[in-house]
Amino acid sequence: FAPKPAIVPLWQRFTFTLAPLAAVSVILGLTMTTATQLRGEHLLLTWLPAARAIFLTLGGAGSLWLAFALTRKCLVTRIARLGAFIAMCWPVALMACLWWMVFFVW
Repeated sequence: FAPKPAIVPLWQRFTFTLAPLAAVSVILGLTMTTATQLRGEHLLLTWLPAARAIFLTLGGAGSLWLAFALTRKCLVTRIARLGAFIAMCWPVALMACLWWMVFFVW
């Protein structure tokens, strides 16, 4: 007998959509320490803010694309799919705003 495939609840699948943003957050966090040390050595890092903005944009876009792909497969009404996608936009927007504040406002 073949084992039954495990049914993963939908909310757990939605948490997987945040993986690209989590990976980018780790990279951005590591650049903070490295950039501080390199600036202490008087190295010019004029390209770093643009690179951070690009990484942040790609991580957020990757997470939103995965959330959209997951909601598109749900067998519910369009309004419910739209609501789920909007709910998934909140954590992505929150993380993007926090990193933006750390790197470009603070």
